[in-house]
Amino acid sequence: MLRLVSAGGSIEEFQWSSDEQVWPFERASDGSTLYCKEVDCGSLPNSGFKGVSHGILDLKEMVLLMGAVSNGALTDFRPVPYVSTTTPASMDFSMSTTSILLYTGMDRTGFNASVRLLYTKS
Repeated sequence: MLRLVSAGGSIEEFQWSSDEQVWPFERASDGSTLYCKEVDCGSLPNSGFKGVSHGILDLKEMVLLMGAVSNGALTDFRPVPYVSTTTPASMDFSMSTTSILLYTGMDRTGFNASVRLLYTKS
């Protein structure tokens, strides 16, 4: 949980959400508003790719794309991208104007992915 301290000294909490919200910490380098949301991508694919709609309308620029995966027992957590010494174990993701694309080199269906997005809109 992130906390914001206003000029008057009051503290507000920031919580990631699946709903789009204004990023309250900074603006884009061109001064435009930054937006953020978290997308639950469900289970990863079995050696291949999976697309999940992010639901962003009027996407202009992706500023930050970060993610993590965990197994169902919540005992194994990994960042995405995850680079392994054995190439098939690696995991990666990217984003288009409509979807988050998750890639795996081996069966990762036992892992669930969560992706956080920071972006501007046109």
